[in-house]
Amino acid sequence: MKRFNIRALPLSVALATGVAAVLSAPAHATDTLAPQGSSATGSGQIATTYYVAQPAGGWYTLLNLTNTSASAIAVKVRLKEFKNSREALDINVMLSPYDVWTASISQIGEEIYVRSTDKSCVAPYQAYETLTSGLPGADSGLALRTNAFYDGPDADYPAGLITSDDGGSTTIQEAIDRTKEGHIELIVMGECAKGGTDPTNGLPNTSAGNCFGPGVVPFPGQSPLDGIGYVTEHIAVGGDETDRQPRDCATAADYFLPDNTAALAAGGAITNPNGGPKAAGALADTANTIGYQGVTSSAPIKVNVAYVEVGEGSGASIEALHLDAVIPFGSNLITAQEYPWFLEPTIATAPSGQLWNMTELLNMEQQFTWTDTYNEWSVNPAANVKTSIVLNMPTKAYHVDQTCNDLFASNNRWRWNGAALLACATPNAVDSNLGLVNGRDYSAFVGTGNNDGTRNGLAFPPSLEPFTNRWANGASPVTLWLSVWDREEGFPPGGDVSPGGYEFELPWEVAQIVFEESGGALSAPDPTPSEYYIPAVDDLPSGATNGWANIALDYGNTFDAYGANQGVNFANQSFVGLPIQALLVKTRTLGAATGLYGQGTNNGFKYCQYGDTANGVVAPTGVIVDSPALPNTFATGWACQP
Repeated sequence: MKRFNIRALPLSVALATGVAAVLSAPAHATDTLAPQGSSATGSGQIATTYYVAQPAGGWYTLLNLTNTSASAIAVKVRLKEFKNSREALDINVMLSPYDVWTASISQIGEEIYVRSTDKSCVAPYQAYETLTSGLPGADSGLALRTNAFYDGPDADYPAGLITSDDGGSTTIQEAIDRTKEGHIELIVMGECAKGGTDPTNGLPNTSAGNCFGPGVVPFPGQSPLDGIGYVTEHIAVGGDETDRQPRDCATAADYFLPDNTAALAAGGAITNPNGGPKAAGALADTANTIGYQGVTSSAPIKVNVAYVEVGEGSGASIEALHLDAVIPFGSNLITAQEYPWFLEPTIATAPSGQLWNMTELLNMEQQFTWTDTYNEWSVNPAANVKTSIVLNMPTKAYHVDQTCNDLFASNNRWRWNGAALLACATPNAVDSNLGLVNGRDYSAFVGTGNNDGTRNGLAFPPSLEPFTNRWANGASPVTLWLSVWDREEGFPPGGDVSPGGYEFELPWEVAQIVFEESGGALSAPDPTPSEYYIPAVDDLPSGATNGWANIALDYGNTFDAYGANQGVNFANQSFVGLPIQALLVKTRTLGAATGLYGQGTNNGFKYCQYGDTANGVVAPTGVIVDSPALPNTFATGWACQP
């Protein structure tokens, strides 16, 4: 756990830098001008959430993924470690209509494992067999691995095999420790409705050769091929309705194998962008569409998460952040479950409707960009009450983890727009005096960035505040501002606003804010690696044990600079702040069972936006903060909800 060296700013400075927080108020579902990422239905096409795993007796995470639709769907489930969001596990989960898939994430020995007893189909099939083996301990789980491992001799990671360390770890164990916390991406890749009609051939999807149909011989000399919906559909085993399992998960997983091994053109774009798996839809004979079609449901998945502390018996649960209607209608994002295709789709590429294409990332981020996030807090040593406020920045890596020639980097040359390359520094451009590095996308000669490690608006994604610092030396700092109140709004000496505030810096994509030096709610039995202690509660004059806290996410940014740098037009509006999921976990562990409880809640949020009345959008009621004309179409100035 880190202890912050924090400094309080004078009230005048705090007010100047926190104007959005002063003028903002919580967004409501009925406010159509607010960021729309928090789906009104509590379900979506994309979901993201925090996970934690600790040693035996500590915390572990339970994941519940529900298909609320009448369609068979394929969902990319990707776990990403907390420091730099490098992939730690990637599988495809195939859900039949109204199906549920569950899993747990826990630490066994020194490593983190995903385990599941659920029979819903998973690709690759080896992962499915491991998850459902019924063997005890680690043998029944999938170990989390990340390409950010140190390149050294190891039985599992031989020298020369893993060469993608990003400076965040120097040993194998340090890299393993990065997987003890993180976040999860869940993305609907494709679907087909059992009662629907295939758009390719006009036949019912239940007819032979279609998604929910039994097999037919597609070509002379070939074996019959069942539809992906047909083989993943649950049926009674031996006529026993209490034991329903998918027809054939081995075949379903086989449909995610690529049709060839062509992967990368030398220095060019991804060839065969999805690997051509049978699960992707039509075969060469378009009369046979055994795979998934494009995504048409606006919000088919519901994701709940529970955090359980087995040593004391505490627990808490939350909903994931759901993004609905962000994948263009009819987009097919199915990819082969093999390198390099399993790297797609991502939360950054899905909104474009195309694989290896991040060009719609900024528009998607606008749906959950906020100026502030807030929740209650409680600390009481006498009753062992503790609080953790968790901040998950699920898209940060796509801005700061930029390395042209590293396919595992979140932003690389292949993820530019599916064909064109990022403007990378070439060997001829390398100059140690200028700080240019071969293969990076910040060469001063091509105008995408600056020699000091920051990026300008020409880079993609641009230098979205506060994601202006590329990942380097194990960190990409983001500066935020914390204000803490007790529940009685006591005033400290001098009559200033209670109790002032604290500037603090977070280097990673997932972080926890805790208010006791001994740790937060998620600390038992050991502090989690992302914890940051801020002694704000100690400075309250009242000696209070509970209250509420506000974190300003746009701290240090100017509205004008943000708007100019971002340069996107989301429904003729631009929201200022940080795209984030935030939640609270609070526990009391006071010996006897009657003294144990856990609480989990999603945070509240505030927002400000820049409206474009010239294009018919009415700015929300509230204070208008005038700003000079920006180099885009916006015409009104910043407006914050009162």
